[in-house]
Amino acid sequence: MTEKSVQISDSRWDGRVPWSLRNPMIQIEGDHRQLFDGLSGRLKQFALYGEGGPSLVGDYFGAQVDTASLRLFRHQTGTHPAVELEQYFSPEGIHRLLALPVVRVTEILSSGHKVDLAKQERERLKAENRRFLETRLSVLESILHVIPAGNARSNLIVDMRRIFAYSGVSLDIEGDPPSIIPLETAVAPAWSHKQPPPAFGG
Repeated sequence: MTEKSVQISDSRWDGRVPWSLRNPMIQIEGDHRQLFDGLSGRLKQFALYGEGGPSLVGDYFGAQVDTASLRLFRHQTGTHPAVELEQYFSPEGIHRLLALPVVRVTEILSSGHKVDLAKQERERLKAENRRFLETRLSVLESILHVIPAGNARSNLIVDMRRIFAYSGVSLDIEGDPPSIIPLETAVAPAWSHKQPPPAFGG
């Protein structure tokens, strides 16, 4: 099944259509590396210290996110979700992906191929970068959906919104069940006018 064959109005979604299907081709502004750095640390903390309560710990929590995300996130039994979530949202993943276009395009040009081929490769890798962002936003929503309404979820949402604001990402969280929504206007990162952006990965 392709995304084109999926009907987001289908009642079987039960109001939980994945972010990537609700927001095709929307440009998300902001510092994505800073975004994932913040999210990976916060989600690790949530899972590691059992902030969701005794019903959302260990393998059960990991399996819940696995199912809710339609397996965009894949839990391995016996591996702590704190480790998996930190790795899944790690900015190192997007760092490697963003580095690929430069390396691959350089290889194409140095091999004597036409510039058009290099351009095609650049566009393909740009699309891969977009899928990286879309899948993680979909999983992020799924995590919020498996956490029952209450202080734990509210506190996590507060921190996520602060991470969005700090990284200048044009996203917010609203509703119940919580939905990540694009903002109409991009928000400048907190560091943009006062200091250079924080060093990536450090």
